[in-house]
This record gives sequence, C-alpha cells and structure tokens, in this order.
Amino acid sequence: MLTYMLASLLNSFEWNLPKDEEFETSDEFGFVTKKKKALVAIPSQRLSDASLYMG
Repeated sequence: MLTYMLASLLNSFEWNLPKDEEFETSDEFGFVTKKKKALVAIPSQRLSDASLYMG
C-alpha cells in the first residue's frame, strides 16, 4: 500500500525546488548517512481539474 501511495503522489503532482535553490548532493557520514541540508520539494497541481484530487 505504501508503494501505491508514493507512486500516486509522484504522479499527481509536479515537484520543484524552491526558487533560487540548487539540489545539494553532499552527505554527512556517520552511523547513519543523512543529507547536510534537508531537501525541500514544493508540489504543484498537475491535473487540470482540482476535483480529480478528491477521494
């Protein structure tokens, strides 16, 4: 079910970075590898009719 929900989110929206921000690929190594700077993605409606997003 989680895979379906993720695929639905990725398909239903256009995902963009905030204006004037670049995608940073540097990592911070340790017990768990994590991003130095958190990734912020802004969704925008892909479908023309907003009612298609309901239920």
